[in-house]
Amino acid sequence: MGNRAALLIHCSKDEAEKIREMSKLQRRTISGCVLFVLMRAVQLGENLIRMRAAGIDELPFAHVIEAYGLNSIPSKTPSGPRTTMLLWSSKDEAKRIRIVAAMREMTISRFVIHTLACSWRIADAFPIFTGTAKKLAKRRDSR
Repeated sequence: MGNRAALLIHCSKDEAEKIREMSKLQRRTISGCVLFVLMRAVQLGENLIRMRAAGIDELPFAHVIEAYGLNSIPSKTPSGPRTTMLLWSSKDEAKRIRIVAAMREMTISRFVIHTLACSWRIADAFPIFTGTAKKLAKRRDSR
């Protein structure tokens, strides 16, 4: 376990339940499910850092930046009961997440939840493309 790192994420109980539901639908561990979405946003954030350093215009990539929420201010912390989730990642992934969160001037928890919320908005807006429409319909029918 020498190459592993733990990230403690503070979130609402509703957000935690949504994360658990998403991981069940994708048949992944909670950490695997969250990191799958999160590391794409981290990679984009790192690319933005490089682009800005090189003086490259971000405008052609605005739709991608917006999709991952890297241009918006995160929403307010939801009210209600709170909980924590422990995410396991490699030390390298944890370091990259911390760097991009710091660049955004956000806590790690806020960055993770904000990125997931952007992903959920996309999945809700385009259920046919994300495959969630059929999975949700099957789950509703089985109840």
